[in-house]
This record gives sequence, C-alpha cells and structure tokens, in this order.
Amino acid sequence: MNAEIAAILEAARSRPLASFVPSESFAPLLDRSNRLICCRAANRVGKSRHAAWVCVREAIELPDQLGRPARIRVVGPNRAQVSQVIGRYIAEFAAGHLSDRSWYDGRGWNQNTILFANGSSIQLKSMEDDPQTHAGDECDLVVIDEVPKRSHFAENLARIGSLRGRMILVLTPVDRPCQWLREMVEADGSPWMQIVAPFSHATCPWYSAEQVEEHVQNMKASPWQYAQRIEGAWEGVSDNRMISGFTDDCVITDDPTGEVDLALSFDHGILAGKTVALLWAQRRTGQTCIVDEWLSPSAVTPEDVAQAVDRMLGRHGFTLSEVALGVGDVNVSGHTGLHINRELEAAFQRIARRSRPPFRIVFPYKGQGSRSYGVRLVNYACLRGDLKVHARAVQTIDALKHWEGRKVGGDALLSDRIDAVRYGAVKLHGQRKIYAGLRFT
Repeated sequence: MNAEIAAILEAARSRPLASFVPSESFAPLLDRSNRLICCRAANRVGKSRHAAWVCVREAIELPDQLGRPARIRVVGPNRAQVSQVIGRYIAEFAAGHLSDRSWYDGRGWNQNTILFANGSSIQLKSMEDDPQTHAGDECDLVVIDEVPKRSHFAENLARIGSLRGRMILVLTPVDRPCQWLREMVEADGSPWMQIVAPFSHATCPWYSAEQVEEHVQNMKASPWQYAQRIEGAWEGVSDNRMISGFTDDCVITDDPTGEVDLALSFDHGILAGKTVALLWAQRRTGQTCIVDEWLSPSAVTPEDVAQAVDRMLGRHGFTLSEVALGVGDVNVSGHTGLHINRELEAAFQRIARRSRPPFRIVFPYKGQGSRSYGVRLVNYACLRGDLKVHARAVQTIDALKHWEGRKVGGDALLSDRIDAVRYGAVKLHGQRKIYAGLRFT
C-alpha cells in the first residue's frame, strides 16, 4: 500500500465516521481528486456499504470545503434496494447528523431526499423510474450502485458537470449487458479510474479465513459467474452449459430405499413437451433423487396431467395420498390467467376420491434473482452429492447435461425441464443453511 493511500485511510479513521473502517481496496473512493471511478467488486465485499459511507462522509465534510451544503445522489437498480439496503447503511452512518425533518423508521426514509443538519442532502433515486426523473439537478457526488442503464447513466453524468462533481460506480457485472460501459471505462485516454475489489480475507477482514473459504467454495456452484462474483471480473468464464456440476456420478440406477418423502414439481405449458412433472424422493438426511419424469406428448388439460402423474406414481407402487407436497409455477405459460395449481389440486382430488386435495401445490420462489439462485443451488447440490437423478429420467438428464441458460432455440424445451428441476430443488433444499447462503443477486 503506497503512502498516499495509507494517509487517506488514516485520515478516514479519525473522522466522525470512524466506526466504519474502509477496506484498502476501496481507498481510492475516498480521494476527492478521483472524479470518475468505476469500481468492479465481487459479491459480499461491502460495495454498497462503502458507497453509502462515502456519501455520508461527503455530506458531513464537503460543506467545509465548498462553503455551502453538499448535494449528493445515490442511484440503485430498484426502489427496494435503494431504500432497504443503501438507505439502511446511510441511516447507520448518519446517526446524529440528520435534520429533524429527516427520519428513518427501520423500513425506509419518509421521503426520497435525506436532509442533514448542516443543510446537505442525499437524494435516493432508482433506475426503475424514467430517466427524465433524474434530470434537473446539480450534484457534487453521484454514486450508482450496480451496472447502470445507459440512459440513466448519461442523465446522471450530466448532473455533475457544472459543479465539477464526482461520479462513482460500484458494481458486480453479473448477468448484465455492460459492454458499452467496459468500452467507455477502458478506452484509450479514458478519464475513468478503474479499481477492482476481489473477494478475499484482505478485502473483507470482517470475515474469518474459514468463512472466506466457505464462500469461495459455494461460488463454485456458479462457475460461469465465478470470475465476476469472486474476482470482480467484467465477464465470467466457463463452458457453455449452465449445470456444469451435473456429471455421470449424479445418475443412479437403483431407486432410493428406506424411508423417504415424496414430492412433485411442475412446469406448466400449453404445447407438446412444455408441461413437465418430476417425481422426487427425499431422504431424512436431506438427499434428494428425481425418481421419474413425465413430459406432455401434446397439448394437455389439468385433468390429463393429473391422470398421467397418477400413473407415474402407480408404476412405483405409490398413490397420490403418499405425496407430501407439490410445487408448480403460477400460470400456464405465465399469461393465460388460469390458476393451474388449483386446477391440478382439484383434479388430484377427484382421482383420489377425497373430500379435499391429497396434497397442496405451492408456488415456487420467484423473487429477484430466483432463476440464477435456483441454478446455483442445483449445481451445488450436484457437486455435494445431495441431488441424484435416476437413469429412467432420460429427458431431465439430457437437459441437465446440455442446457445453456437460454429460453430460445434448442434450449427452449430444455429450459422447461430445468425450471421443474430448480422449483423442486429450491423447495426441498433451500431451507438448509448451506443452500440458503447461495441466495443473493
């Protein structure tokens, strides 16, 4: 570490926000001579926390340099992230410095402009909003968290021109088209300073060496994103298929024995091959096996699906009453409005001749980043030996071996099978700590 950065860090430690000690990787963010900074950071290195800390530090200290209150803006990918993540950090760091007109109730700010006792302000903006809502202001500092949309980036860059302000980008470029940004930052003669904050014990001293190693191993569940999520790289490097953790070792020829719980996972569709039903067996140890599969040979009704699943269970000597739970997507093809899970429950009820459905079909986890999380979880379960597939599930095995992560072309049918796999895997494995820890965006 050179003497200039050491001096910056030492000065930061003696200021009003000394309770937060910035990582050395983020030290250039503190230097006001760096006007344009692009910081590519790994996951979990505290990039949003550092960005919020810089914003609060400038709101408190810039007025002494400027001779007037500071005007600062934070831009996030969506309103929830800006308020609940960055906003929460700002509330923590700004305690004791806020105007009586600004208050934080633990869930978010009462307005989108945070006022400080010295007259400074921090605006909270979202890329969900029209770019024009970002116009009309002048800022001393704009911080953008995560890869910006091009239109929002241009609008906010214009905000710092007249005041000779600064712009800081902190981002993990995962699953985001950002070639334009890379070309701008790395162009010959570019005014942008580029820094990289990888995930390591040195970058994240608040984690133990064991925690760092555990996270690195977890990230091997998404090898196509490993370079981005661990090294802060612009692009991931991997083979084309997404479920690279699935190998021939994951395929078994003997059915699970002993006491198991049965489950079903569904991906619903209208056309031939677009409806998928998978039969799962879960041991009490947590290990799961996809025992069998059914794919629609043609367009089908809920009654057709229910009868086919009943026959699939019968081939193994099971009945509908022995199924513990089901998990299925919300609607057919996501647009017809038919609540297919309720229709399926009614069809199973008629087949079982019961007064109520023999089991409930719940909706899968569909939050932000759910698809990526589900793929990581499936990969990790395969790597750990927690997920097996019986050799009879030929089309599921084919999808696990060849799916490249798309929903078009030859990948389209494979994608439906993968959806059914991840719905079941997330439901059956997702509550365990080692898998819940994979859930981030």
